[in-house]
Amino acid sequence: MRWVRAEPLHVTLCFLGDLGAAQIDLVIAAARDAAASSRGFDVAVAGLGVFPNARRPRVLWAGVTDGGVELTGLRSELIGHLARGGLAVDDSHFTPHVTLGRVGPDASRADCEKIAMAIEARGDIADPRAGSMMNRPLRPSDSFAGGGGLESGTGSAMGRPPRSSRFVARKLTVMESVLGREGSRYVVIERSALSR
Repeated sequence: MRWVRAEPLHVTLCFLGDLGAAQIDLVIAAARDAAASSRGFDVAVAGLGVFPNARRPRVLWAGVTDGGVELTGLRSELIGHLARGGLAVDDSHFTPHVTLGRVGPDASRADCEKIAMAIEARGDIADPRAGSMMNRPLRPSDSFAGGGGLESGTGSAMGRPPRSSRFVARKLTVMESVLGREGSRYVVIERSALSR
């Protein structure tokens, strides 16, 4: 398991891939417009899930239990602004979540089974369309990397549970994901305050 560093934890509304300079300008403008028509909202992060499923985990994530409707609305607003600017975005199923770690492509079947068993040991698992999710709140005794800051400044240190699984979403951030040997590094391009 390769853990995500605590500082860049975030909820991805749209993954856009490689873009040219003109497209990046469009994304910045769309983010500003979407943020200007939205206001801050409470978000709660609880439970663990995996993509694509518990038998073949590739991504370990914490689910959004409160604020999902607002995140989905903000995402729709952003996608609408992007589409009006000529940038088509896949508007298929969206599961609001915070990625905590990734299972490498070289992980053995036994490694995947160990991860699935460790996740299942936490409690009850539901299996929504997008992946499996644990249906109980995070506890101080839970052990995983990352935390629940997400632009609120309350993220935790690696290997420790989050101080709080609640925060207020206050900004829409355009980030570039730069892949490297240590995993993804996120570069902030623009931050727009949710203003309404």
